[in-house]
Amino acid sequence: MKRVIHDRRWVVPLTFTVMLADPRSKMDALSALGYMQDTRAVPVLIRALRDRHPGVRNNAAMALGRLKDKRAVRPLIAILEDGYPYVNQFAVTAVGELGDTQATDILIKIFFNESYPQAQWNAASSLGKIKGKKALDALMAGLKSDLLDTRISSTHALVLAGDTSTVDALIEALYDRNPIGKSDVIRALGATKDARAVLHLINYLNVNQSSDAAWSLGSIGDSRAEKALIRAMKCSNPETRGAAARALVKCSKENLGFLILDAFVSEKNQQVRSNMAWALGELKYKPAVKQLIAALSDQNSDAAWALGQVGDTSAVVPLLSLLTSEVICVREYAAKALGNIGDRRAVEPLLELLKDKNQYVRDKAFMSIVQILEANGEPLQGLREVEKMINP
Repeated sequence: MKRVIHDRRWVVPLTFTVMLADPRSKMDALSALGYMQDTRAVPVLIRALRDRHPGVRNNAAMALGRLKDKRAVRPLIAILEDGYPYVNQFAVTAVGELGDTQATDILIKIFFNESYPQAQWNAASSLGKIKGKKALDALMAGLKSDLLDTRISSTHALVLAGDTSTVDALIEALYDRNPIGKSDVIRALGATKDARAVLHLINYLNVNQSSDAAWSLGSIGDSRAEKALIRAMKCSNPETRGAAARALVKCSKENLGFLILDAFVSEKNQQVRSNMAWALGELKYKPAVKQLIAALSDQNSDAAWALGQVGDTSAVVPLLSLLTSEVICVREYAAKALGNIGDRRAVEPLLELLKDKNQYVRDKAFMSIVQILEANGEPLQGLREVEKMINP
């Protein structure tokens, strides 16, 4: 099936399967057509929404959501209140993927119907993707609901919306005494990227050591958050320390690599060190090279990535040693870093990595080989044969 999904020559045979085969075969064919991204299948998928078998209708809705073809809007709206809950849920999700405001009214109706919590959650998410004043007003009203599920689904959807018109309602929700769902409220404020939220998020970060507040401040990228984030890098919550380091990169007007490097050196928590390594790489902070190389001994994939961003050739040999790591993401990030550095010494080891069992590692190795050869002005002949090693 994997080869079929990526080969559009199968579109026509699969559409015949949808029209003529048994329900199980129809469902498999519909799943494959959804991944092919070929709009020739849309009329057959729409027809399948009326199939007697709920599993077929379900897979047809999912496929149409993936294709995002506007012809499917009205047919999907027509089955939004399908009697089978799973069909209803996936149709609601598919309409959101299409992003058409025609579905707003019925989605609001489903959103405020507490009988089917999963459909309610999906309707909220779809409203967040569709946006529009009516959809956002409904979600903001949901923030004040007495029902916990409604409040949580509203805040989650407003994260997806990321619309500045929701800031005041979200700030009000931030001060709600009920802590449940507060994480999504904070993330939704970050998604708006609205500076009006900054002081409220700083206050929340200072009081609660909230990693979500740190992430959201990073999303907004306002320099007023700088001092609070520097303090947060020293707090007792490890998740917040790492989030603060990453956010500081986005908020500071100056290169504060020296502060992040000091924190990186003294930090004991490996996940926090990974986040700080990422921040140092994002800053391309060259004084960190020695410490980042030392971190490779802990199989730190973010340190490998950061060394690639800095681009210092002293990291080549240590990075080459990671190409045989047992950890997939370490091999992958090391290969990518070597490509970014562009040192010719990495080509032969990367060619050997094309035999790796993992597809992502092989892809990164191939792209890095191309990157290095181009950087060194070398011809790319023969790479078609090399590429066959990746996709045999």
